[in-house]
Amino acid sequence: MYKVLTRQLELRKLVGENIKLVEALKNKDVYEKILLLIQCLNLNYGVERDLEKDLGGYIILIYGEPQDIKSTYEKILAYHHLNPEDYEFEDILQVSECSARVTFRLFLCSSDYSVEIVTFEKV
Repeated sequence: MYKVLTRQLELRKLVGENIKLVEALKNKDVYEKILLLIQCLNLNYGVERDLEKDLGGYIILIYGEPQDIKSTYEKILAYHHLNPEDYEFEDILQVSECSARVTFRLFLCSSDYSVEIVTFEKV
């Protein structure tokens, strides 16, 4: 499963949902990092941007069973013609209270379009 996030309200709603592997969103560091990413894109490219036609990019959260995460991840990379090792930056947060690893990977698709892929995996 996955969720594309472009607004703060979407993030707040997701935290309120009872999704097992997304419990890590309740972790202050994880939540604030995703919130900062949303705010940065919206400040620089606009809240109402069209993800397909406008500059900027988006954040996508991927969660679920390991094979589902892998499949969704590969589909996103293929859609943007990216290779798994082409990310510009990676940050990994361990969330001990729900035994999860949250991985942030920033992929630059062009000079003004990026995809931040955030995976939630049970450890």
